[in-house]
Amino acid sequence: MTVVVVGNPKPMSRTRAAAELIAEKLTGIPPEHVIDVVDLGAGLLGWGDPKVAEAKAIVKAADSLI
Repeated sequence: MTVVVVGNPKPMSRTRAAAELIAEKLTGIPPEHVIDVVDLGAGLLGWGDPKVAEAKAIVKAADSLI
């Protein structure tokens, strides 16, 4: 499973598009998951946020991480 993690503060940034393109060029298929950190928002500032926990689990399960 290929996962892309993007940390640009702008949603749907050019950085995200570039990372998705790189993932597709490397694997031949679009990434299974794209985690845009901006979408996790304030959940990153505390403990126990379910969206952050899900993102963490996806990253831990990745075969390839961009």
